[in-house]
Amino acid sequence: MRVATMVRGWIATPAPPDVVYAPMTVASAVASGLTARGSTVDFYAPRGSRVPGVPLYDGSLDPVVTDRAGFDRVIARATRGDYADLVAADRHLARLMARGAAAGRYDVLLFHHLEVAAAIAGDVPQTPVVSVLWDPPGPELTAGADEHPNLFVIAVSDGQRRDAGDLPIIGTVYPGVDCPADLPPRTRRDGGSRLVYLGRLIPEKGPDIAVEVATRTGAQLDLIGPVRSDDRRFFDEKVRPHLSARIRYRGHVPHNRLADYLAGASALLMPIRWQEPFGLVMIEAMAHGVPVIGFGRGAVPEVVAHGVSGYVVNSTDEMCRAVRALDQLSAEGCRRHVRERFSVHQMVDGYQAALAKATALASSRP
Repeated sequence: MRVATMVRGWIATPAPPDVVYAPMTVASAVASGLTARGSTVDFYAPRGSRVPGVPLYDGSLDPVVTDRAGFDRVIARATRGDYADLVAADRHLARLMARGAAAGRYDVLLFHHLEVAAAIAGDVPQTPVVSVLWDPPGPELTAGADEHPNLFVIAVSDGQRRDAGDLPIIGTVYPGVDCPADLPPRTRRDGGSRLVYLGRLIPEKGPDIAVEVATRTGAQLDLIGPVRSDDRRFFDEKVRPHLSARIRYRGHVPHNRLADYLAGASALLMPIRWQEPFGLVMIEAMAHGVPVIGFGRGAVPEVVAHGVSGYVVNSTDEMCRAVRALDQLSAEGCRRHVRERFSVHQMVDGYQAALAKATALASSRP
């Protein structure tokens, strides 16, 4: 199979060390995995990008974003509608991919942002165009997706898939991670003494609920994640007043240092108030032997094996009780669950099957 793929035209792959960008992590692993299986994969990304074992095409683009501050500025600009240069960079690489497809170089184009895929699908009507749906399928992302019979979508969870309406979804493929090899199996018997919250500190993700759980259970809590300017008021009103020697805000932690903060943690809390499409932090925590306690919204019930790799709960009271029951779970149970359901090997299997299905569907149409 000959594949061309991209994530964004304005940020290099991998993302800067202080930026956590799940689509990029997955895209790189999928490209390398497909290449190792014999597919020809070309990765389109701006200068400075690198993907192990995969040729890159930069389109003579320099990245707009090179660090966390730049990433935050882009997000702030995007909320104001100031993103014409970002769209231009995405479209530039997408058009290069489309030209390659029109010239017969590619069997399928794989995108990680649906709006980019939908904008280019009409240029290559004979080539299947596949996009991963990372976000909730709102109208701003799905506009035009039903106009192209050669456009197909991969969901990252069945919960997201159920909310996707008439989008042409050809399968659910869970993101995958590999369990670190150097973590010895061990049973947790710390009674929930140190909890971790990972993610943006925004109302939808419930860091204030995590603070309440830590307060009520007497556990320590490390809050890890960015506070953007638009979220400062929420943080100052709902989180900052409760910070102490026991409840600590650690700021944004580079992805390559997450293992340090997960080491010895009793649980990761996912007190989400919204329909989380997946939540890569959950499988990363479980891969490090850390169970997850999450509200049963979005993909949480699909990701967490209740009573094995964590607990799926429906209220703050239940979350507090689950913290007190963490001694019933084991680190090895968490890691085994990831190996069985969310490995990189399984993820690449899923992408390989989805791309083959899209190719077959496209070729069968008149």
